Amino acid sequence: MGSKHPLAVRDRAYLAANLDAYLAWGKRHDVPLYLGELGLYKACFEGDKGGLRWAADMLDLLSERRLSFTWHAWHEESFGIFRGDGPIAAATPNEALLKLFRDKLSR
Repeated sequence: MGSKHPLAVRDRAYLAANLDAYLAWGKRHDVPLYLGELGLYKACFEGDKGGLRWAADMLDLLSERRLSFTWHAWHEESFGIFRGDGPIAAATPNEALLKLFRDKLSR
């Protein structure tokens, strides 16, 4: 009792271990890997749910491992960096996530 359910822990160490397992598989089979889609539902960025921390950890881990990826999605109400289902000009940016991408990926 008192311990967290294993599925409740999604910290940097957990993310790194999972990424490294896939990378090890790729190395064993001599195939390049590409993380085709990652992202977070918009509610993960509300309150203190840790969405921005998770995104920062993932971007750092992917960069450290030189693993290519695609963020889901650029423009979409539920998962987008820019929220809204209409024209992008009317979309509302997730400012914190947009700043994180600029800070992490413009090096």
